[in-house]
Amino acid sequence: MPDTLNPYDRVPYESFPYAQSHPEHLSVIATLFGIRARPVTECCVLELGCASGGNLIPMAAAFPRSRFVGVDYSSRQVERAQEIVARLGLSNISFVCMQSNRGQSPISRWHRQTR
Repeated sequence: MPDTLNPYDRVPYESFPYAQSHPEHLSVIATLFGIRARPVTECCVLELGCASGGNLIPMAAAFPRSRFVGVDYSSRQVERAQEIVARLGLSNISFVCMQSNRGQSPISRWHRQTR
């Protein structure tokens, strides 16, 4: 591997679903705090550090009318996530490879994609 390779691309890390970030869980928390959130069936989710999509892809499959965007610094992880999404035929999810503290903000990109 070339020395210029992003360190995050050298050894891919595992990617799993996290119940605490699921839209239904977050909706309950929002309700408990008096926040009126979008219905989980039509929500928008941005995940920073998404790896190969192990957390976002199951949500996108469960909520086809919602929108999901994953951002990761590892191009290897993002490519893997995109392969999985293509195989599953999901159209409500996308992945972006970028360092969140450089260049265009992933939040501004996500905001434009969810309008």
